Amino acid sequence: MGEPQGLVEFRSNKPSQFDGGYNPEKAELWIKEIEKIFRAMNCPDNQKVNYAVFMLVGEAEYWWDSTRRLLEGGGIIITWEVFRAKFFEKYFPNDVRRAKEIEFMQLKQGSMTVGEYASKFEELGKYSTFFYHPDERMKCIKFEDGLRPELRKAVGILEISDFPTLIHKCRFLEGFDHNKDNRPKSFGPQFSKKRDNERKPYVRPQWKPQSSQFAGNSSRSINNQAKCFKCGQGHYTKDCHLKGPVCFKCGKPGHVFSECGQPKTHVNTSGSKPRPSTTGRVYTMTGTEAAQNNDLIQGKCFIKGKTLNVLYDSGATHSFISNNCVQYLQLPISSLENNLIVSTPTNKFVIANKVCSDCPIFIGDKKFLVNLICLPLSQLDVILGMD
Repeated sequence: MGEPQGLVEFRSNKPSQFDGGYNPEKAELWIKEIEKIFRAMNCPDNQKVNYAVFMLVGEAEYWWDSTRRLLEGGGIIITWEVFRAKFFEKYFPNDVRRAKEIEFMQLKQGSMTVGEYASKFEELGKYSTFFYHPDERMKCIKFEDGLRPELRKAVGILEISDFPTLIHKCRFLEGFDHNKDNRPKSFGPQFSKKRDNERKPYVRPQWKPQSSQFAGNSSRSINNQAKCFKCGQGHYTKDCHLKGPVCFKCGKPGHVFSECGQPKTHVNTSGSKPRPSTTGRVYTMTGTEAAQNNDLIQGKCFIKGKTLNVLYDSGATHSFISNNCVQYLQLPISSLENNLIVSTPTNKFVIANKVCSDCPIFIGDKKFLVNLICLPLSQLDVILGMD
């Protein structure tokens, strides 16, 4: 007499044998595999235990024989739920599960990449009820809490409530930082020489953040007294009574310069004499293009105490500032020795020959000194590229 047809179908899916031993993760994976086969073959409930037990060997088979006799002696009907509970009680006990949950709650990114951290987060998260919270924003908050500080600050202001989107943005920011760190230090155009003062070559910054407080003997030191970047008063920005951004053009809260309805004028970037050229690239020139590209991250920054829209574009070869911002902020500019021919998403070219050298930008509580090349941006204030 041959095997029952149902058992033949079950075995045709090549289920793994389970031989026992102390390996909680192996035990859990085995149960998941068996249940996956049950779903695929639409296995009836009254046969699930028989089929699963057929794959027990060695120590696990002896364990089940003993456990089955005890259950039957106590008058307990052995359903799949009963078998599953007894199986985990033996091979994945509660103390091990609690240890996994504690490991999840204490998980930090540390030296892991975002991908490695996300994988570990999901691996351990399945042992925590926190992981299955109906509001996915709670899951996102837990993930953000374990990120390295620089990533946590950058992504926290976005208030992302979709977990896959959060992972995507974190990967993007991580790649953005990697591109910056591996960019050649001497790449880029150079400043022109003045008649009475010879300037140093223009070296694109390596994006090393500086604390908002500096030593008193530094040539770039700033006042240690707290000063709000939004309203200029003696407190930190996080404590400011003004909610949201403040337009530096009209002085009203609720929007930034690029969103202001007042007429705009442009800084003249044309040169009077032909010059040698170098090339650059930017993947967006307008706020509309940026909004349509999910790979680009937008945020806020402060220059001279004014709130600006900033776009993080890892595809840009340089960092840029709109001509309008330069004019209204009255930023000092220098001429580039070479015209910079910037290619745009529409395959057009824009010639730039002015730069705001070592322009202080505040993002969160960090200060960056950035060389911002002047461009006729629309609905964008600042683009931070891979330099």
